[in-house]
Amino acid sequence: MKALMEPLYAYLPRPDGLMNTNNDISKILKNKYDFLRERERLGKTYEAKTGREAIDLFGGSLIMSVFQLAACLDGPGAYTHYRQYLSQPSVQLAIKKAPLHYKNLKGAVPAVMLKLRMGNLLFTMLRLATRLGIKSSF
Repeated sequence: MKALMEPLYAYLPRPDGLMNTNNDISKILKNKYDFLRERERLGKTYEAKTGREAIDLFGGSLIMSVFQLAACLDGPGAYTHYRQYLSQPSVQLAIKKAPLHYKNLKGAVPAVMLKLRMGNLLFTMLRLATRLGIKSSF
């Protein structure tokens, strides 16, 4: 395990809702991309200081964001927004490098679907579950 003794960031919630729960799809998308960019920025700093790949530190969070977007995006352009996030290089790397754990089948099935490049089916299934009122937690 590697640790950096200097802080690389300060946690300050922003007034525009970043780091807060909300149901506004445009804010959710903006927050997902803001988080992605910050993780990439911090990852580069970590990699420069340690020589180790940073995706292992935050890849699971990127994958969970894919699940959340599939479940909550709705309306015109929902699938397009989902695919755009899913196609981000960091998200694709996280999916590729993520180990599979079968202790939690609810989380393993969607993860396997992503690894098998079945993101479109995952989107459809989670959207259907949401419309039927089936709660999903991973």
